[in-house]
Amino acid sequence: MNTTMINGTGIERPAIAAQSFPTLLRVELRKLIDTRSGKLLLAAAVGLAAALLTWKVTHTGDIDVTFGSYNRSVTASLAFILPILGLLAMTSEWTQRTALTTFTMSPRRLRVFGAKFLAAFLLSGAVLVCTTIMTFGATALGGAISGTGASYAHLGLELRSTIVITLLQVIMGAAFGALIPVTAVALGAFIVAPTVWAAAAPELLKGNSRWLDVFEAYDRLGSAHPGRHVAQTVTAITAWVIVPAAIGLYRSLRREVK
Repeated sequence: MNTTMINGTGIERPAIAAQSFPTLLRVELRKLIDTRSGKLLLAAAVGLAAALLTWKVTHTGDIDVTFGSYNRSVTASLAFILPILGLLAMTSEWTQRTALTTFTMSPRRLRVFGAKFLAAFLLSGAVLVCTTIMTFGATALGGAISGTGASYAHLGLELRSTIVITLLQVIMGAAFGALIPVTAVALGAFIVAPTVWAAAAPELLKGNSRWLDVFEAYDRLGSAHPGRHVAQTVTAITAWVIVPAAIGLYRSLRREVK
C-alpha cells in the first residue's frame, strides 16, 4: 500500500487515492440535478415538449399527423434549452466560487471538465430519449383522434436530425461556458452571437457567409445529405464549437483559482 511521510517524523499514513473519473462524473451529475437551475432547466425541457405536443394533439384537424411535424417543434425547444445545461456545468465553479474547493480535491482540472461535459451530455441524452418517447405517443394519439392514422415516414432521418442538432448545440453551449466563465455573459453570448451573425453575415459576406453559419451547418448534418458542402459544415462547426471549446479549456486549465 502506498504511504506518505508526515513532516519527516517517520510516521506514515496511507496515501489518499485520486478521485476516479466515475466518481467525478457522479459528482457533476449531482451538481446539475440537485441545483435549482438544473432542476428548472430539466423541468422546462420536458414541460415545454409536453405543452407543444399537447397543443398539436388538440389541433389534429389543422396539422398533418406525422412524426416529423410533431417532432420538429420539440427539437427546436430542446436545441434552445438543453445547451444551457452544458454552459452551466462549465461556468459553475467560477460563478459560484467553488473552484478552490473543487480543484483542491481534484487538482487534475482536465478530468474535472471532462466529467462536467459528459454529465451535461448524458443528461441531455436522457431528456432527448424521454421527449422522443413522448413524441411517439403523441403522434399515435393524434392519429387515433384524427381517424386517419399517423405517419412515421422518414423516421430514421427525423431521429438523426434531432440527435445531431440537439447534441451539437449542447457541445456548443459547453464551449461557450468554457470560454466565458461568467454564466450571464456566456449565456448572452451563446444566444446572441450566432443568431446575429446568421442574420447579418449574408449582407456582409454574401454567399461566403455559409462558411460560418453554424445553424445551416446543423441543418445540413441533419438532412438526408449530410455530406453536402462538407467543407463549409466543418468550417462553421470549427469556428463556433471547436475553437471556443479549445480556447476555453486552455484558459480554464491555466486560470488562477481563488
